[in-house]
Amino acid sequence: MGRRRGGFTLLEVVVVLVVAGVAAGLIVPRMGRSLERRELREAAGRLAITARTVRELAVARGQAFEIRIDLDRRGYAIVMPAGRAGRVRMVKNSWLESGRWPAAVNKVALQTPDGQTFSTGTHGIRFDPDGTSSGANVYLGGARESDVVAVLIGAHTGRAVVADPDQPADLDEQVDLGD
Repeated sequence: MGRRRGGFTLLEVVVVLVVAGVAAGLIVPRMGRSLERRELREAAGRLAITARTVRELAVARGQAFEIRIDLDRRGYAIVMPAGRAGRVRMVKNSWLESGRWPAAVNKVALQTPDGQTFSTGTHGIRFDPDGTSSGANVYLGGARESDVVAVLIGAHTGRAVVADPDQPADLDEQVDLGD
């Protein structure tokens, strides 16, 4: 009597490899899109935190500060007006730094409170000592048309939040904290 050795036939191995390949083909592209969306939201979150910090800096120091967004060079800087003729001075601190958009951010647009939308040039969002701002919506877009995240900065309160463009936020809602 011949003894049969345990193992797999070539056909069984091929079937397992085909099933694993199909599963990987379905899962890997979804993971890539998910990572891009997360990177897009993280970039928006960093800009919102920067806006909140710049607002607090303007209030604490009693002078105006600005976030300059360069739509062409894919980044932003924190500046302080330094006198007349439109001159500015870069703000450099270890806890408040300029930023660049990551690779997942393919498009950036800025919309002013009066409805003008820009996709090129350099534009500033000013934060005043009283806590107000010039206001703006900054839209960060990913590789797919549906991948868009907005950083909304309210004009009256200077409040900055990350939101999906389809669900607007009331940034200028006044909150009564009592006496």
